[in-house]
Amino acid sequence: MTTSGRSQAWALPIVLWATAQFVGCTEPTAPPDPGRVTLHRLNRDEYNHTVRDLLGTSQRPADQFPSDDIGFGFDNVAQVLSMSAPHVERYLRAAESLTDEVLRPDGYPLGLTLQVGDVEVRYRRRNHIFFASNSTLPLRVEVPATGSYSISVNAFGEQVPPEPAALIVAVDGVTIRTASITAVESNPQTVQLELPLTAGTHMVSFGFGNDLYVPDPDPQKTLDRNLGVFWFRLYGPTTAIPENSIRRRVITCTPSSADLTEWKHCADHILSRLARRAFRRAVTIDELSELRKLAEEAWRSGDDFQAGLRPALMATLLSPHFLFRVELDPDPTSRTPHQLNDFELASRLSYFLWSSMPDDELLRVAEQSSLADDKAVLLSQVARMLDDPKAESLLSRFASQWLQLEGVDAATPDAKRFPMWTDKLRTDMKQETRLFVREFLPLWGSRELGLTRLLTEPMTYLTTDLARHYGIPGPSPEVPWEATKLLGTPRHGLLTQGSVLTMTSYPGRTSPVKRGKWILEQLLCSPPAPPPPGVSTDLGSMSSSGSVRQRLEEHRRKPECAGCHRLMDPLGFGLESFDAVGAFRQNDDGQPIDSSGELPSGEPFNDSAGLATLLAQDPRLLSCAVRKLFTYAIGRAPTDADAGRVEALVTELSEHGGVMRRLVTALVLSDAFVSRRGEPEEGTVP
Repeated sequence: MTTSGRSQAWALPIVLWATAQFVGCTEPTAPPDPGRVTLHRLNRDEYNHTVRDLLGTSQRPADQFPSDDIGFGFDNVAQVLSMSAPHVERYLRAAESLTDEVLRPDGYPLGLTLQVGDVEVRYRRRNHIFFASNSTLPLRVEVPATGSYSISVNAFGEQVPPEPAALIVAVDGVTIRTASITAVESNPQTVQLELPLTAGTHMVSFGFGNDLYVPDPDPQKTLDRNLGVFWFRLYGPTTAIPENSIRRRVITCTPSSADLTEWKHCADHILSRLARRAFRRAVTIDELSELRKLAEEAWRSGDDFQAGLRPALMATLLSPHFLFRVELDPDPTSRTPHQLNDFELASRLSYFLWSSMPDDELLRVAEQSSLADDKAVLLSQVARMLDDPKAESLLSRFASQWLQLEGVDAATPDAKRFPMWTDKLRTDMKQETRLFVREFLPLWGSRELGLTRLLTEPMTYLTTDLARHYGIPGPSPEVPWEATKLLGTPRHGLLTQGSVLTMTSYPGRTSPVKRGKWILEQLLCSPPAPPPPGVSTDLGSMSSSGSVRQRLEEHRRKPECAGCHRLMDPLGFGLESFDAVGAFRQNDDGQPIDSSGELPSGEPFNDSAGLATLLAQDPRLLSCAVRKLFTYAIGRAPTDADAGRVEALVTELSEHGGVMRRLVTALVLSDAFVSRRGEPEEGTVP
């Protein structure tokens, strides 16, 4: 072979390789980006639900936590769930209260006893709490649940006739009872009272109310009325079962002897079981050892077995692995996607469907490593969990936040213009929407209607009062709620329900702008731009008189206002036949209502029914539902990288008539739900 031939032969593999790379083959497609979720702090509802399922408690300690921030319409978006000093303080109080409940033998969620050794020195005398002048001893009390509570005070007086010593008991600064203490120190009396307390923080105080001091040169003749208290007790709710089922649930063994080895073995059994459920994963040997050491230190200090568990129980409830939903990346700076492990996936699933921790069945499946790798197992768990009553959180949390039903609570209709408005009507309106929307969710007993019927379904749920307000036949007074057909009435679907109409109105009048904006934001995910700086949005300041519609049409003639108002106003005009508290009307201040309009796309409608029909056909309705559920389920809003996923989910939902169960299962199977990636450090190349 010539030199040239040898050169050509050597070069041939290089040429073939290059040809394969640039002609015959394409570069490998990069794996789809599943995104990442920031370390996810449990929000208030999630915390309450988690301690309920972990311990069996009825306490709701998170109701006293700082309010959760809202991101993209929901309070479970990880990136806005910040941590603050007040959170830390409240977590500590909650852990103390919950641990007290676990270890309390009588079973009452709240049991407080105060004696002389528990108070400041200035209140002490011998073996009792002493009040030498008018004063009170305040106690900050965390009441775990709304109910009736019992207060007992064992007291006596150093008496000066004609009045006996007066014991004052107050709650939040309001005197609940003034009791005459006629007893003396050698034979004290016990005062008992029962009072209702709401869940939350209260200041409960007891003290002395009628001090008398008249000095005399002869000490034997000095008059000095004082009050002594041997003990003060507060417990309840009094309806609680005295047997502590929570204690039995957590303290699953008790040593039969003083042998320290037996104590350690029993403590390991209790703590490993609790921590596994609290951390929502298997507990490491080192973690268990650290928890046990806390108990051992308490035992060495003289605590008995169960009292010694207290610091270990509190440490479990204060652990970041309990307070946060932790998902770890093998390489935190790598953008290469990786699948969630079984425990992480179990937590995503349970907090999506239940707003709470995985139950024992879900943890068992995760421990078998069959959840992440077997779609059939995953889907069977989804089906099981949707049939569980805890899935009602999809209604109370997801649907309520999606539709912003809390806005009904903030509505303040003008009492003079709407004398029929009552808090009972407000409550009924919210419940009507909940019961109606439930029929579209994949919950036990639901009809699972398709979302395409959300705005047009000719039925709702009514009470006697709500039906009367709507001016249509309703159930008899003894029937609390009844499914009612709306055919032949001006009402249909979600948009004509009192909750939506009231919360999108002003106190004294309707607001087509607010109603249109709500439809664009909540149902179509197409929020209008904010008004330009300096532009007045006050219709009352305009020169024209007439209906709200006429004034808005004048307002829309302004070039700087036309762009947004042409999107919002027609939607609101379609609902003008309903006043600011959702009652049907044909006139507005004596002028006939015009509910016709034309969408920006050019499609005309004559009334709310025509508007609802057009909106039900708008592809943005299903797309918006997908984006809302995506955000709620994963804890982050869709990004540009999720466009293909969202489109695929919309297709799945559309092809199955808008049935939410199909969307839930498709979402759970998506790579955005079952996987994640890391985040490169700032300044590094991805």
